[in-house]
Amino acid sequence: MIEVKGKFITLAGSLMSLYPEQRDKADAVLFRRTGKHWNELDPDSFYDTDVYKVFLDAYCEGSITGEKALITLGLNYFPTIKKLGGIPDGIKDELDLIIFSTRSFADDHKGPGIRPIRVIKAEDGDVVLDIPDCGYDCRLGEGVYLGILGMYGIDGGRVEQERCIRKGSSTCEFHITW
Repeated sequence: MIEVKGKFITLAGSLMSLYPEQRDKADAVLFRRTGKHWNELDPDSFYDTDVYKVFLDAYCEGSITGEKALITLGLNYFPTIKKLGGIPDGIKDELDLIIFSTRSFADDHKGPGIRPIRVIKAEDGDVVLDIPDCGYDCRLGEGVYLGILGMYGIDGGRVEQERCIRKGSSTCEFHITW
């Protein structure tokens, strides 16, 4: 079983305030499994990613943008981590934060089959990452990296998925440019 930290389930639940019916359905699943509601989770404790995926699916179901809502959710990941004090002081720019995100991923997930994000290329303005498959829709990752760029005032950045497991590739590969 792969697990994710509670702060991500809480973030999804908080963003679902516009979709209370969907949030309540997802929260009922969480409560049956853990005895806690989305806003009662310990941000640093681990929970089954299957429950997290229930929240992701419910978020998409409620949003008028459908699965593109995952980009919006991803945009909020690192701003949330920053608010929780989870970004080290030594991070000075977007490149540092993208590299840090690879370690953060490993810290925020656990279980059999989790492999680290591999940095293929890391230059200022041009990064290529090999992203492991945790069962999340790839648009979530797109949002995460666009959110990092946005934290540094970069609006014209691009996140392109060059390869995808769901499209038959052996890996997912993201190319981030700014």
